Amino acid sequence: MQVQVQLLTSAHDRANFRCGEVDLDRWLETQALQQQSKNTSRTFVLVDEANPEAVLGFYALTISQADGTAVPSKRSLPQVVPVIRLGRLAIREDLQGKGFRLGEILLLNAIERVVEVSNLGSGVALVVDAKHDKAASFYRKYGFRASPDSPLMLYLPISVCRELVMAP
Repeated sequence: MQVQVQLLTSAHDRANFRCGEVDLDRWLETQALQQQSKNTSRTFVLVDEANPEAVLGFYALTISQADGTAVPSKRSLPQVVPVIRLGRLAIREDLQGKGFRLGEILLLNAIERVVEVSNLGSGVALVVDAKHDKAASFYRKYGFRASPDSPLMLYLPISVCRELVMAP
């Protein structure tokens, strides 16, 4: 399987995507393109090059802000800091746990985009609101650290994002 990450378009089959989380499935089907057209988020889909209409997985990015005291950092930060939010990340249920590492492909693609955005604008971290402990443990493997106030609110400093992008 040769996969590729693309910006979501109406050509992608959103209606048949199922990841095991009904709210994520519904959001992709009914909200992702609307939010994209309103410039409130960007959704990227993972597809097999042999069948580019079928969505294998997706993630969404938004520009946001966070309480500077909640961001794990070695240096002091202002009260409010710019962040890039990973709003959703999901893999089709029948492909989960099969050794394809599709979640990793999507996360690393998101991190590359976050580095590009931070180079052009600003942002101190990539932040994700993990849905549950299982999701949080996935993100922790890549260096995300929990907010002192919320164990499911995870941050990856932009400096770490840059290191991950530069790693061979």
